Amino acid sequence: MSTLAPGLRLHDRFLLVGRIGVGGMAEVWRADDTVLGRPVAVKVLDPSVGSDTTIRLATHREARAAAGLTHPNITRVYDYGEAALPGGVLAPYLVMELVEGDDLAERLEAGPLPWPAAAAIAAQVAAGLAAAHAANVVHCDVKPGNVMLTHSGVKILDFGIADLAGSADSGERYGTVGYCSPERLAGANPTSASDVYSLGVLLAEALVGHRPESSGGVARFPVLPGVPAALTRAGAASLAADPAQRPSAAELSRVLGELAASAGAYAVAPTRSHAVETPAATSGRPATPGRAVVPAPTSLLRGRVAEPEPEPARHPGPARSPMRAVAVGGVAAALVVVAIVVAILLNPGNDGPPGGSVAQAGASPQQQAGDVVVEPTTEPPAPTDPDDALAAFKSAVKDAGDAGKIDEKAVERILKRADDLERAITFGDEDDIADEARDLRSEVLRDRNKEHVDELTRRQLVRLLIPFGSDADR
Repeated sequence: MSTLAPGLRLHDRFLLVGRIGVGGMAEVWRADDTVLGRPVAVKVLDPSVGSDTTIRLATHREARAAAGLTHPNITRVYDYGEAALPGGVLAPYLVMELVEGDDLAERLEAGPLPWPAAAAIAAQVAAGLAAAHAANVVHCDVKPGNVMLTHSGVKILDFGIADLAGSADSGERYGTVGYCSPERLAGANPTSASDVYSLGVLLAEALVGHRPESSGGVARFPVLPGVPAALTRAGAASLAADPAQRPSAAELSRVLGELAASAGAYAVAPTRSHAVETPAATSGRPATPGRAVVPAPTSLLRGRVAEPEPEPARHPGPARSPMRAVAVGGVAAALVVVAIVVAILLNPGNDGPPGGSVAQAGASPQQQAGDVVVEPTTEPPAPTDPDDALAAFKSAVKDAGDAGKIDEKAVERILKRADDLERAITFGDEDDIADEARDLRSEVLRDRNKEHVDELTRRQLVRLLIPFGSDADR
């Protein structure tokens, strides 16, 4: 859009200072709000798009919806207007919060993130999405390029803007291929669940440095050494093919926030400076359409994740319930960790490789289920950790099925209940876990016509549910 230039005023209020980026549908400029005396980002839609009445009305509608969102992890939308540019061209524009930092896509060019950093960033993205979903606003284009890393935390860009990329006649809305949920690719309308799927892809990419592999059109969450099982479960659940089986953004925010808070302290190295582009310069890298960003400030923190202290041994007892799979660090503590993590990620420095995973302290190898055919004279103690106990339970069910000790139909129904318990461990509270464990125990004890479950195997399975409060003697 050659009609835009520094010094141009929109509605005699927003003075364009310098172009930040150019996309297929819009240009983003740094501007001064001469009425309120503050810097802003102005996104001006291409006149070829803005001339379409349907799209112009959609722009206004989405801007109104986005302007109603107030959350620390969401970039604010301040104003909407339609300016007559030189030559009589009408161009809709959005006035947004000016965000300083680097986007996650730029950070991932240096390699994958340690899992605590990935969890911390995804937790804040999920928190912002949860606030939007509560207001019936769907982002539609969650991806690393729309996630900004700032010194105050994570900011999500372009709420509602992605809707404009669809057909004006059909009302279809698209995001970015590779992050779209399978139902959206099939033509379904975007929902909060489709945002969650995109966030799952983003989290996986943050851990491995590239988008995850897919099977049958559905992304598969990677299983990585050193990454907590609870994080892997949460990520895999967010990529469920069935939207109804995905967690909410609020659930993801809580689980990932607790994991990030439990990861331990972060060492912060001295700051250093680097060259910064002038506001009027155009970014050398092609900008994501509508990125309201400016180069990072000259003074940045750098550092690396410190090894967390080993966890003390866990002992079952009334003072501490063993049913929670995620160490409760508290969301407030997670937010403190996130602010430091994001500052570190803005400039990783040379202290160590940017990628890689931090081994989970105190994690013991998953206990394999014992022989379900022969009862030992002295049984080994049942696992007390919920993750280990559930893994051993599932393994025992499958082994018993392979050995013919449990009918195929019984294996299927028991494992289905075990999946419900796994979801409760990840996203529920202690009451949810207790309820699902009770239902699973009942499923194991239930006798059905034409279904065989070996009694010794039945007792062993019930025993593996002891960490969830089940009575092994019944």
